[in-house]
Amino acid sequence: MHSRMMSGLAASALVVSGLCSLPQQAQAQDRDLGRMSDYIKIAQQDQTGQVVRNRWLVQVEGAVTAQGGKSAQNVNAQKKVMAAAAKAGVKVKQHRSYTRTFNGMAVTMDGKQAAKLARLPGVKGIYPVVTAKRPVTRGGATSPDMATAVNLTGAAIARDDLGLDGKGIKVGVIDSGIDIDHPDLGGKGTNGSTSFPTSRVKWGHDFVGDDYDAEKPDSIPVPDAVPDDCGGHGTHVAGIIGADGDTSGKGIKGVAPKVSFGAYRVFGCNGSTSSEIIMAAMERAEADGMDVVNMSLGASMMTWADYPTAQAADAMSDRGTIMVVSAGNAGESGAFSSGAPSVGRKTISVASFDNSHVTQRAIRAQANGKLYGYTAADEVPVPTTGSLPVVSLGEPGTPQAQGCEPYTEEQKALFADGAAALVQRGTCSFHEKALAAQQAGAKAVLLYNNAPGTISPSVAGDTPITIPVVMLSQQDGTELARQLEQGNVVEWTEQTVSSADPNAGRISSFSSWGASADLDLKPDVGAPGGNIWSTYPLEKGGHTSMSGTSMAAPHVAGNVAQLLQERPELKGQPQTVRTLLQNTADHGALWSLAPDLGLKEMVLRQGSGMVQVDRALLTQQSISPSKISLGEAQRKPVTTELVLRNDSRRATVYTFANESSIGSLGTSDPSFDLMDANVKLPKRVVVPAGKTKKVKVTIQAPTDAPNGYLYGGWIVASSDTGTTLNVPYLGMAGDYQRVDVLRAPGFDGPCLGEMTGPVNDRRAVCLPEQEGLSYSMAKDDQPTPVFRLEYPTEMLQMVVHKANADGTKGEQVGIAAEFVHEGRASANVGLPWDGTYLTTGSSPYQARVQPGDYILEIKALRALGDADNPEDWQSWTSEPFTATFQNPAPVDDGTSPIDPLAVQRAQQ
Repeated sequence: MHSRMMSGLAASALVVSGLCSLPQQAQAQDRDLGRMSDYIKIAQQDQTGQVVRNRWLVQVEGAVTAQGGKSAQNVNAQKKVMAAAAKAGVKVKQHRSYTRTFNGMAVTMDGKQAAKLARLPGVKGIYPVVTAKRPVTRGGATSPDMATAVNLTGAAIARDDLGLDGKGIKVGVIDSGIDIDHPDLGGKGTNGSTSFPTSRVKWGHDFVGDDYDAEKPDSIPVPDAVPDDCGGHGTHVAGIIGADGDTSGKGIKGVAPKVSFGAYRVFGCNGSTSSEIIMAAMERAEADGMDVVNMSLGASMMTWADYPTAQAADAMSDRGTIMVVSAGNAGESGAFSSGAPSVGRKTISVASFDNSHVTQRAIRAQANGKLYGYTAADEVPVPTTGSLPVVSLGEPGTPQAQGCEPYTEEQKALFADGAAALVQRGTCSFHEKALAAQQAGAKAVLLYNNAPGTISPSVAGDTPITIPVVMLSQQDGTELARQLEQGNVVEWTEQTVSSADPNAGRISSFSSWGASADLDLKPDVGAPGGNIWSTYPLEKGGHTSMSGTSMAAPHVAGNVAQLLQERPELKGQPQTVRTLLQNTADHGALWSLAPDLGLKEMVLRQGSGMVQVDRALLTQQSISPSKISLGEAQRKPVTTELVLRNDSRRATVYTFANESSIGSLGTSDPSFDLMDANVKLPKRVVVPAGKTKKVKVTIQAPTDAPNGYLYGGWIVASSDTGTTLNVPYLGMAGDYQRVDVLRAPGFDGPCLGEMTGPVNDRRAVCLPEQEGLSYSMAKDDQPTPVFRLEYPTEMLQMVVHKANADGTKGEQVGIAAEFVHEGRASANVGLPWDGTYLTTGSSPYQARVQPGDYILEIKALRALGDADNPEDWQSWTSEPFTATFQNPAPVDDGTSPIDPLAVQRAQQ
């Protein structure tokens, strides 16, 4: 493997996008189905994780113990690298050692030292530590016993009819911990009453403590032996996998209610974690011998399978652990929006489907006695008793109704008696709305949607929100706003309201798209993740509703536990389990953007489709490989050998069919089309009892497909016994090395621009092209190339050139920044240049140019491209400018929001 040094771009990248427009009324027979922005509003904020400054994961040579290596040899290899670093004068401090799933170290060093360390013998790769944001969960809930969710996947049949409750299966949950006191999860039902380990949570560790937040520079992990949960996400996940509550009361039952848990806490009560911490938890879970590990977390857009968390997941799979990982919640960002570790080549990456029903807690309006369902913000407590008046500041759709501006003294007076503010979604963040109301004296905030559907508001921010915040539907909020007189009262209740979800069984809008950076088909399968009711810490009410691929992955983890219980020979066989789940999944869901067209959901979003665990349990046939990743076909047909296996006692006769998927072109605002691949299938095939048979399938990209078009579908094998098996496939038409990496629809760049906005919300924006530009090179007056990363890239460089007298590009001075194996950025990227560059040679150091005229060039090596082939690079060159160096910024030490260091590749 070629060594990789990577650095993230997300620290200053933010989306600039247009407003939602109405869907085009495309007809099923039309080839052109419009763009994503014709149907939904594109993501308004960046989805990527941030780089943790000066923290790196250093991979050294040698096999990990999960893949047959020796721990002592790995430790010795790491010591040799550290000794070589000391001899070479590299200033690096080691914090953690990994040997089981990743052979390497977590270290602190600045970018200059990283560039030196990369050249030392024994170093295989250097990767930035990135944050994994606490997964954003959104709206709704199912009935209290999750009956509708388990019916969608056949889990109810497996659990209730076949008696498969997961007993004897060890399931690790790498998350925010598990509330060990929760009675549905084996606790005694009172906070602080249960000792760890418990009857259900038998293994685990807290790696961080309550106050840890990876995005705060001064945050330090404080480990603890007890992995109790104060955030709630992990408890919710664990409940979906295996809650065993009393359903005659308020308790719920999960998919596999008798599994044993390992709880590996990587989140504090609030905020993010980092890949360094996640890696430590993966090592511990592997050491504890978990049969299944659920990871409802990840770094969105980090789609390269060689990122350490993905490598570690694959290593755990090689050892026999079945890794079930959420695909991510960046669906509004378009293609290539999944992330590590879900893009691991051996993981089970899980998409989210919406549940069939929504059941929410409710408030009652005294004026009409009606109950209005709500979804609570998970950062604040919400009461179940008491009442308060409601104040609406404006008609729906007006700026006043949206409550983004500080309240006037007249408006503040309306809250003098302790009223709730009724505020419409839109224009500013939920935190800003809640903070403005809180500062005005409101005792609660009743948000309501500005579009159909349910959503959970996040009110996390620098200033804590201490008042209740809930989200109502658009219809209910508008009704309250228009019918309630000022001063009317709402009551908090313990009651719920239930209704059918109009999006039932369709892919969730937030569910991330594939593929991986190397065009592997992801996600693999899907499960209910939209509108799920599950366990929650007792101090936060005991149960709540959440949505996300975070909720879909544990459903599949529970399904896997049911499989392993029924078929113990599948323990330690991750690829066989994935094959069974993919072969028997249901890919019949309608396209969520336009279900009335009767078209099936894209393979790029659902993989094989909704898991059907009852089919997986009962089938005696299988096909492998269970998916076909065609890569960039460049118009040439690709032949794949499929192995049909028949474990039944009679011969099975198969017939084959191809079902094409909707295809797409582009990433952040893809266009959709109906272009069938050219597929050659075998004829009638007979597989004798207890035997296997090999057949060949040949697939060629659609003849008229434009370059970069992602096409796919499903090879469906139907047998004379009634068994139907499917194998999804995905490919890219044309040449991956000719896609447009630096531009996006509706984006004016690349360009010279600037960074605007507050420190925690910096935006990269273009400025009009002009002549005679001059920069002092002080911190807020630096030339800033602004561009997009529309596709994953092998390498990204910012190259400094002298400007010729005629304004053309002159002699190359050096490389000011270099990043390797970057995923997409769902936003504009800005790279301010402070006048420094990295010298070449065996001992590189940072130098600064002299005052003068310069040009900056952004160069991107497209994914899977050849660095020696000029045609595989895309570049953009700025207009000339003058660097005067009046009050220049100090030479960067590697701690700036965007690290401008040029980082060279390590040696082979």
